Amino acid sequence: MFGGYDGTKCYNDIEIFDTDNKIWTQPKVEGNVPQARNAHSITVVRQNLILFGGHSGNKHLFDLHIFDTKTLTWTEPKFSSHSPNGLRGHTATHLGNKIVIFGGYDGKGRSNELFILNLEDYSWKHFNEIYGVPGPRQRHSAIAIDNKNILIFGGFDGLKWLDDLHLLDMYVLMESIIKKKSLDEYKLDMKNLVNNKNCSDITFTVEKDKILYGHKCI
Repeated sequence: MFGGYDGTKCYNDIEIFDTDNKIWTQPKVEGNVPQARNAHSITVVRQNLILFGGHSGNKHLFDLHIFDTKTLTWTEPKFSSHSPNGLRGHTATHLGNKIVIFGGYDGKGRSNELFILNLEDYSWKHFNEIYGVPGPRQRHSAIAIDNKNILIFGGFDGLKWLDDLHLLDMYVLMESIIKKKSLDEYKLDMKNLVNNKNCSDITFTVEKDKILYGHKCI
């Protein structure tokens, strides 16, 4: 267990409960200990705990930390690309080599945005156009099913507590990513054939001595 809020202040301690002996211990940890916070997410990935976001009591956080439960050491990976805004009350669901972040509150409003963290290179992917996406919310719950779907239930939208249930099919979502990536690569390949002397098999002479290099594929 990490951090939390007791009504007065936030914490950044690690507490371990021994399920055999039914006792709590507070171990000495190594590394760069994250800032105290509450309403963050912690995701179990093998022997590691992946910590993201939360609220420090003064601001919403968007940092990412890893706690190795074997060595009791904190590390802070450098992630590439744009991360989510500081969030609290979001969900973080482990699916394959990814963590899926949904919803949360950034201090201004509730979100229904979806972010995916790639655990291989710690890069973020943002999705803002998804068909049938649930309404904005925080304090909802999410769980992975069959390593391909995520169930999202309930939460608070700023006005009322919700009781809706939504299924996110990650296979369909990832298929759309692959299709878009392939299309983008195809467009780039075609663009590289335009006015490229090395790839040209047709030339056009325009405006007296100006030459444009073309290709039969275009």
